[in-house]
Amino acid sequence: MECLEESWSQIYDADILQFAALAFLFCALIRFLKMKPWQGLTAAVIIALIGMGLNNTITDLENPVLQAVTGLFWGTHEGSYFPFTSWIVFVAAGYFFADILQRTENKKPSASSVTCAQLISKKSHPIKGMALFNFRSFSFQIT
Repeated sequence: MECLEESWSQIYDADILQFAALAFLFCALIRFLKMKPWQGLTAAVIIALIGMGLNNTITDLENPVLQAVTGLFWGTHEGSYFPFTSWIVFVAAGYFFADILQRTENKKPSASSVTCAQLISKKSHPIKGMALFNFRSFSFQIT
């Protein structure tokens, strides 16, 4: 019976697939509202700040279904690994930088600035598996 209760609670876990669906909906909303990528990034930062506030104030929910639904957005459920408000900034930043790379004609300066940002983040980031930019083919490699 305990195994059944644990399995039932795992149905409510917010994993990457639920976040991906919410991220697609967020990008569709940006396109529908005809927002520029920098406006989408600004909206994502505001959403993340609101999520930080909600995460500190609304955490003790009694109803498990309400925990699961709010866990998709700001991580109230213990199985919320990818809550929307915590991770949407990364999607919006990728959308913003992809727009910059598409609009630049000479990609050499853009490539060097992306590489500098990656080197800075690689030194400050504890995980060593960062993507490195390949200058010749303008493709990404995972190391």
